[in-house]
Formats: sequence, C-alpha cells, structure tokens
Amino acid sequence: DFDNLLNREQRKDYNTKCSEGRDFMFKIRENFTDFTFLNTFVNQDFVDRYNLAIIGERINEDYMTREFYIKSKKAEDYKQQLLDGLVHPPSIQADAKRTTDDKLVLVHHFEGKQLVDEFAENVLVGLEFLWGGTVELHTYRLQANSDPKKSLYHMKNKYLSKK
Repeated sequence: DFDNLLNREQRKDYNTKCSEGRDFMFKIRENFTDFTFLNTFVNQDFVDRYNLAIIGERINEDYMTREFYIKSKKAEDYKQQLLDGLVHPPSIQADAKRTTDDKLVLVHHFEGKQLVDEFAENVLVGLEFLWGGTVELHTYRLQANSDPKKSLYHMKNKYLSKK
C-alpha cells in the first residue's frame, strides 16, 4: 500500500498501526542481499527524509584550505555510491575448454570492479597447491584513456601462478 502512494505527505504519515515493523525488518534481513536492499529502499524519499548527500572535496587555492561541498542530493547518485562500496565475491569460473590435467584456466567475469592484485596472487598460490599444477587467471583491468569515448577496459596479461 505504501508503494502505491504518490503523495509525499501521505507517505510521510503512513502508518497501519499493526506493529509489524520489527517483524518486517527481520524478514528483510533474511531475504534481501545488500544489493537488493539498496535497490529497493534507497529512493528519493529516503534520501530527502534523512537529508543524505554525496560530499565532494576540493582545495581552495585562495585560502590554501580543503573544502567540503555537496556534490549531489540525487537518490540515484547516492545509491550508486553505496553500490560501489559493496564488497561481494567476484564471479570467476573455470574455462573447461582450456583447462587440462596440469593447467587450470580461470576467467573473471568483470563487473566493474578490479580484483585486488595482492589477494589474487595469494589465492592463486593456494589454488595451485590444491590443483597440483599451473593456474592462470584472466581478468580485466581499468586503463586510463585520454579519449573518454573509447572503452576504459582492456584485457590484462593473465596472472600466472609461480609454479
């Protein structure tokens, strides 16, 4: 019923007085991931109600001080900032066509976030031990590009285990 209300004042005063808020909260915790929670509940009403904003930082050269300013109060921008901060396991799958008895080939399905080099290398050492042979990991890397119209991604040379 709340989602069907279009008037902000009606939404603000909405209360069914059935005292099921706590149960609803726990139901959300059971059934929602961080991603689905943010996409469902962070909207412009939420951002406005809690006076949320994205804060930017810049140097004031006249006073040689650091200034903070409001970059945006849009729900979409705020939601994107939260989503960018989520940590979730990367999607990595074995490439069955290129994997052999002595070499395991893994492919990282790039979702806009790079793998952390230090962690990737350490994980490969452990996988190499378990596999008993060479492990390759193919992934994408962000690349600074002077032409913003061109793709920002390119295939990095694969990580290779040290075996």
